[in-house]
Amino acid sequence: MEKLIEKKLVNRVGLSSRVVVVGIIFSAVFFLLLIDLFKTYQSEISILVSAKSQVAAKQQSQIVSNISELPKTLAFYERMLKNNSDMRDVTKGLSPQKRKDKWNEMLTVKRAGFDASVVKIAITTSHKADSEQLAIKTARTLFDTSAFYYNIKKDVDLRIVDGPITRVYISNWFWLFIFSIIAGFSISGLLQYLLFESKKFSIKKPEFLKMGSFFEFKKNPNIPVEEELEMLNNLYKNQQAEQTFDFEQEQKEEFGNLEYEKKFQEMKKITKSLEPDKYPNFPEMPIAHKVEASAPANLPIADDSFFIQNEAPIELESAPSQSVESEQDSISSETREPTPEELKKRLNELLKGKI
Repeated sequence: MEKLIEKKLVNRVGLSSRVVVVGIIFSAVFFLLLIDLFKTYQSEISILVSAKSQVAAKQQSQIVSNISELPKTLAFYERMLKNNSDMRDVTKGLSPQKRKDKWNEMLTVKRAGFDASVVKIAITTSHKADSEQLAIKTARTLFDTSAFYYNIKKDVDLRIVDGPITRVYISNWFWLFIFSIIAGFSISGLLQYLLFESKKFSIKKPEFLKMGSFFEFKKNPNIPVEEELEMLNNLYKNQQAEQTFDFEQEQKEEFGNLEYEKKFQEMKKITKSLEPDKYPNFPEMPIAHKVEASAPANLPIADDSFFIQNEAPIELESAPSQSVESEQDSISSETREPTPEELKKRLNELLKGKI
């Protein structure tokens, strides 16, 4: 019982760890794929507002505050569209209030400090080139607009001191992170259910893989021990049948088949016993083995002329020797030993009663 509980706990721990690991991987993939949709570029340009006259110097703080509020107006945006024909109106078709709100979403204007004379203008878009171009055009439009309210030549001077500097921002990254985690773990849990828990989508192991290899000694609890032993025995027999023993074939060719020789001798004895007149029992002649000895070192060597002189008599004497050999062959053919085929044929005729 305790082992069963431990096994269930191990399975649950393995299940949870698998879901967590796969969920983290899917969450990271979703976050990296969707981050481009939330990526924005912000180009910032800094403008110095300085007073030229004593009257302007006394009101410098007020003048800087007024100039920093000019870009936020709808009139400023329409003036910028009028002066830049290549600029696309992203608020086209909207009401004046919505156009102003849309423009202020892209624009950020602030002072560098509480009492500073530097105004920072930032434009945020989804493309880097657009944000840089809009920041420069906004600064130029601010110079033109300020000339309508202040004397640029005598009272106020505007200079670009820095920029445009572009930075990358990820808007609403926290919600993107939450969405990626929810989507990643949801897909991980769904895959876990479909692949490991659902019976409809469970992947079954093929039958031929259940038997495993001959050298795989892992116990399968679904198969009885007797069936496993029988399967191993059949597998061993199949492997033995597929193997070829070439060395046994070579031994048969070199030394002969002993069983065939025994059967041939038995057939020979039976045939001789049935027909002693046809096949007389000749005594077997002993086989003499030639003993070869090495020639002595002081053996004299004859000249080639001796063999040339004696070649003709040898050829003349070879004719009578050939006639003698032919006579001996004819005699031996009459009294020769029968071949195995003749013995089989003769034995079959005797058994059938033809002789």
